[in-house]
Formats: sequence, C-alpha cells, structure tokens
Amino acid sequence: DDSPNSCEWSGTISLANADAIFTGVEASDYTGYSVSQAGDVNVDGYPDILIGAYGSGDTGRVFVFFGPFSGSLDTDSADVVYTATVGTQVGFSVAGGCDLDGDGNQDDFLIGDPAAVEIDQTTGALWVVTGPISTGTYNLDDFATKLVGVPGSAAGSALSCSGDLNNDGVDDILVGAPQYEGRGAAFVVYTP
Repeated sequence: DDSPNSCEWSGTISLANADAIFTGVEASDYTGYSVSQAGDVNVDGYPDILIGAYGSGDTGRVFVFFGPFSGSLDTDSADVVYTATVGTQVGFSVAGGCDLDGDGNQDDFLIGDPAAVEIDQTTGALWVVTGPISTGTYNLDDFATKLVGVPGSAAGSALSCSGDLNNDGVDDILVGAPQYEGRGAAFVVYTP
C-alpha cells in the first residue's frame, strides 16, 4: 500500500530463522557454495532453485529443488541431481532462469566446473542444461552441451545468464576464467 509498516526488514536478521534451509549430508560437501534461482524448470508454475555442492561425492553435484519449499531439507531430498566425470568440481558455479534455446521459457541453466579435464588437461568447463527437466539423477556428460575452456584457464569458475547481448531474442552466456593466460578473462557466448 506504499506506506511503511511493521513488515519491513531492518537491523540484523539471523539466517537460522530462514524460511527454508537446505543442508548437505556429508562433511566437505560444500553444499551452497553456489546457488541460483532456476526459473520454472519442471513447468508447474512455481520457481525452482539450483544448489551447487562441488565437494559432494567423487565429482561434485548440483541439486535442483522444485518449489514451493519450506522448513529444513537435506540434499538427499533433492528432486534432481546432476554429476559428471570423476575427479571434477561440478557445482562450483551455477546460473539459472535463462532462455538459452529460444523457446520463450526461462527454464534453462548453467553448471560450471573449473577443474574439468579435457584430453588430459585441466581446462574448466560448463554445461548448458535446457528445460523442462524431470525428477532423477543424471550425468551431465550423457546429455548436456559442454563448453570447454582453454588449458589452465579455470573456465566455469563464475557463470551468468547475461540477457540478450546481441539482440537476437535469446539470452546469452557469460563465463569467468580467472586463470586464463595468468591474467584472467571473461568470455561471452551467443546462444543458441
């Protein structure tokens, strides 16, 4: 109603009182190292979320929780789990709420892994996942488009769906590679 009221936030608020708390199940999972809204990836009318846990399991994982949600949940209750090749850091970065395939729905997302190995070299990488998606556990290497960095670049350390940068009606991708040529770089990729 455009007037100040008692519902405004002010002061210091503890996250222990959050409306929903998502926790890892193993020590050193690093659950929540990266987080993002995901858009409505299962097309049920509710927003969903991505939670990266690059220390989870042998590969790192990304967990998708379909909204709405509340209370205390752990990653064993995730609706979707993504992994990749053994020895990587899947989930170091995530970005969602994108329309990368031009279908008009913001149900696509990115999963980054700066430690990904390609042809025996650490390059970093990111996977492009297009929605809608279904409940289950998936290996990204089996179905998702993979963009690979140059050797030693740590590509995929940071990700963003950067909006429509070339005015073609489709969102584009911004990829951080902080070790590129010793100076770091950011790469723009026009999609689809």
